[in-house]
Amino acid sequence: MDEPFLSLDPRLREKMREETLAILHETRATSIVVTHDAEEAMRMGDRVALMRAGAIVQTGAARDLYRASKDILAARTFSDLNELPARVEQRNAAPRSAVSSPMGFPTAPMPSSACASAACWLLAAGQGVPAYVQDARFLRDVALVELAVQGLSLARVRESDAPPQGAEIGVSIDTGAVLVSEAENGAWAPSQ
Repeated sequence: MDEPFLSLDPRLREKMREETLAILHETRATSIVVTHDAEEAMRMGDRVALMRAGAIVQTGAARDLYRASKDILAARTFSDLNELPARVEQRNAAPRSAVSSPMGFPTAPMPSSACASAACWLLAAGQGVPAYVQDARFLRDVALVELAVQGLSLARVRESDAPPQGAEIGVSIDTGAVLVSEAENGAWAPSQ
């Protein structure tokens, strides 16, 4: 199926996805669904194949592609990232290396040399790394909060937790949710 739900409004799209999945599971039919919608691929696919420039970049379960993306471009495909410049301080033979960034996190999986993404926590002023809320936009059940803080530009939070524009807050990193990737062209550049 090539982009089967593309032209449908959001509610009908969701209903048709669920019905299609139910039929596929009930009949145990094998199907390939082509989509440019990462959420759709993750929700529908038992296995997901990410393609770039006509070649398969990475395949696997959605959770594996999300948690162990091959590179920063693959990571951006499956989630909105809080991208930070990072540097590998030491490379170990083990799958963990010491990685530093302006926000901390001393060790992270997938040794690399250029870029990290991390889940962040918004804290009260005076806690964590100081930050200033430049903008907060409502996006259904989450808010996109634009922060002025060294190395961090955006953060997604539950809408009820979004601080108001102009607020001074603190930010910390969830060290258990750090992905380290090679940056594009070997140099870190934040996504826009």
